[in-house]
Amino acid sequence: MALRALGCLLYSKNNRSNWEHIRDSETWQLTNTSPSLEILHSLRISYDLMPSYLKKCFAYCSIFPKNHKFDNIELIKLWISNGFIQSSRNNQEPEEIGQQYLEELLSRSFFIVLKDKYPFLTFEMHDLIYELAISVAQTESFNMKVWTQDISPTIRHVSFPDPFYASEDELSGCFNKLSRIHTIMCQGLESSDSEFFLETCILRFKHLRVLWLEHSRFDLLPSSIGDLKHLRYLSLFGGTIKKLPKSFYELRNLLFLNLAGCENLEELSADIKNMINIRALHITTKQKHFPESIGHMTSLRQLIIARCGNLEALFDDILLTSLRMLGIGECPKLASLGIKNLKALEDLFIYKCESLRLSEGDSNELGSLSSLQFLVLSSQPELVSLPGWLKGSASTLRMIYIYDCPKLSALPEWLQNCSSLTKLELEGLPELSSLPDGVRLIPTLKISECKRLSS
Repeated sequence: MALRALGCLLYSKNNRSNWEHIRDSETWQLTNTSPSLEILHSLRISYDLMPSYLKKCFAYCSIFPKNHKFDNIELIKLWISNGFIQSSRNNQEPEEIGQQYLEELLSRSFFIVLKDKYPFLTFEMHDLIYELAISVAQTESFNMKVWTQDISPTIRHVSFPDPFYASEDELSGCFNKLSRIHTIMCQGLESSDSEFFLETCILRFKHLRVLWLEHSRFDLLPSSIGDLKHLRYLSLFGGTIKKLPKSFYELRNLLFLNLAGCENLEELSADIKNMINIRALHITTKQKHFPESIGHMTSLRQLIIARCGNLEALFDDILLTSLRMLGIGECPKLASLGIKNLKALEDLFIYKCESLRLSEGDSNELGSLSSLQFLVLSSQPELVSLPGWLKGSASTLRMIYIYDCPKLSALPEWLQNCSSLTKLELEGLPELSSLPDGVRLIPTLKISECKRLSS
């Protein structure tokens, strides 16, 4: 592992002085050290020669527990929220720059890829890489195991243990050592200890950028949540929250909001129109209809709607002209999409929406999808043919995945004219009996469980 990381480092250095600097590093002068410590020091060379923007992003990863399975999209959001992403002169989106940072760290072997299926990447750190992250981040980031642990007052990013096992005096004693905290992570917060914990955090840490409270078991956020004027990222993923206080919608600097899996959440208020800077919204609610005010969220780049059991329709003629990714899944009553003019949309996922009928001839339901590159249609029992509005994406589509659509009997002829299409996966399509002639020339064509399709 250390050799691989150093090899990648040396490969990136193209002049003699860089190589000599690495050769003459004091790290190589270590004696009487254990093999693991020698490897750690060798990896430190690779870290020391990284640009400063990569150092910040890498060190931040130490806030997560050992063997954590990272998700590229969420990790990049955390980097953006903490200001680690440098602006680009060519107007690149911060998410794109963050992806470049991640690819640089991957090229240096600081992460091990576990699963790579565009646009999602799952990866982890080797134990020694994780130890390196802890070592270089010790004054900035801290993963606290028990509340009695000593903690440096310089810490900016902290993962707290379950407060259930700590007294209010212990919590207060720990918080009083800290001041300008930017990230708080605390998973599985119970209702019995959430009120004091959250109220104290909000009162104490006014400069908070990230609040990660996934799988927490409380019904309400404190109304003081609106005081976190610097908050950029809030995740209540998989929680039991029922209502969002009115003050919540005053978080005008919020960029990323994750309410996915919050199946008890009654509604998303029309006041969400005030949150004009949100770039990504993941949502699960009990609503039948979403507020049209979502159309005022002109910064929205990513919208994921999942497990909304009562949802019947999305929006009426809402124009989300900046949206790059749209995911809709496990909404059994959803009958129509009602979104138009998604001219910036690049990634579209639709899965397990049993009542959704997409095959309406040349229907222009989604308007012109002139930028669409990636499409997933999965577990759509009513899908008979690909919707007509996809034809406008013939020149831009790069990857198409179609799974478990029992009534899909044919693919359109225009599919063979998709000049950019490099990957087509067809699985679980028992009625599909033929393919357009040119489709078999696609570089990567995977077909399985399509019993009527001739070979």
